[in-house]
Amino acid sequence: MLPHVALAALLLSTATGARLRSAAFHLPPVTADASALTPPAIVQPRVLPIVAPADAADLITALEKEDLGDPRDRELSLLRSSGVIGDVVPDLDKETFIKISYPRNVEVEFGNTLTLDETKQRPSIIIGDMPRPDARYILAMVDPDAPSRQAPTEGQFLHWLVASDSIELKDPTTLVPYFGPGAPPKTGMHRYCFLLYRQEASAKTPTAPLDRPRFKVASWADKNDLKLIGANFFYAQNSVQ
Repeated sequence: MLPHVALAALLLSTATGARLRSAAFHLPPVTADASALTPPAIVQPRVLPIVAPADAADLITALEKEDLGDPRDRELSLLRSSGVIGDVVPDLDKETFIKISYPRNVEVEFGNTLTLDETKQRPSIIIGDMPRPDARYILAMVDPDAPSRQAPTEGQFLHWLVASDSIELKDPTTLVPYFGPGAPPKTGMHRYCFLLYRQEASAKTPTAPLDRPRFKVASWADKNDLKLIGANFFYAQNSVQ
């Protein structure tokens, strides 16, 4: 027989184990956070439609029409806003493009600014859009702002006048030799205007004017039955302002 103390210890141990087992069976279940167990939603990538590329030429044409408009409309707008149409000629039914290139690839581009040094030698001329080959072409260069735009008492000053039976104007007949721009000091910007006229080949070549200052190109053209078909211009000024 066990001593009383040992028996008491055994009974206490047995009772404690039974209570622990009973408590274990009655513990509340552990519940996890539902949001932590839910897998993240899968984001589907946006699939862009495959578009067949347009023909390059058609695309360029479309962009030009959308962004730049008709180049002739833009050129006429610049000629009007600058006063070339209005101050120099009454109007222009633009038929062709005039490319004017000075030495060192300096080009006249409807109101760009050039220097007197860049323009002191005569330029080369190319007529675009295939004008009529059976006609004579006459090119005049004038400065309507001589000696200044505010007081053009000497305008229009005739800087150049040539005629040619060739649409390329490579070897034109010189009616008035080229005289480079020479804007006086402190007279601001001058407009230097190139005006292309067409004349019937059977007509007599126009007579050159006697003087350069106060030349009225529109009146001279009307007198000689010339049709204005193109124009271009640039700005220049004396470096002393």
